[in-house]
Amino acid sequence: MMRGLLTAISVLAFPLALSACAMSERQQTVTQAQPQGDDEVLAAQETAEALALAVRARDAQDSDTLRSALLDLRRLRARPQQEPLQARMDEWARFAGLDEIPMRGRTLGPAVRSGFIAPGQSKSLDQTFLSGRKATIAARSSDGRTVRLGVRDRSGRETCEKASVRPLCAWVPIYTSRYTISVSNPGNQRIEYFLVIE
Repeated sequence: MMRGLLTAISVLAFPLALSACAMSERQQTVTQAQPQGDDEVLAAQETAEALALAVRARDAQDSDTLRSALLDLRRLRARPQQEPLQARMDEWARFAGLDEIPMRGRTLGPAVRSGFIAPGQSKSLDQTFLSGRKATIAARSSDGRTVRLGVRDRSGRETCEKASVRPLCAWVPIYTSRYTISVSNPGNQRIEYFLVIE
């Protein structure tokens, strides 16, 4: 009878152990690691800030500030992922009196995307992140308005969601996998956004 009781306990305990393991795995998947001193985090933040500053400087025809912002972007090795953004940065360089240095095709440095979002709308893209390597994403609007940044794994589980004027998501994926990144405009005016992926 004792053997039967032990068997019954083992049968009941096994599913509970599996459930606990699954819960632990999920918690690890969505755990946020955002040490502010990490090089990747700082690079993403600085790139986003430099892009927003460049837009404001160009609009104000402030060539000195624009030149400073562009030099920061070159130091950070920012990589535009869209031809229109590359062309825009080339125009910024001409206005600021700098030689055009193509940033496309670089193997190092944060990748950069931009676009416009109407009030209450969002844009998303899929991106693969590698196992064990920190993933860092920052977003900014060109005029300092609030931006909502969200990241979900391939199962649709929330990895990160932040809404602020400087949203930042950083985590270390357990497995190499595709994630969906979304940028939303919670305000009542159209915004121009920059998305930096490190």
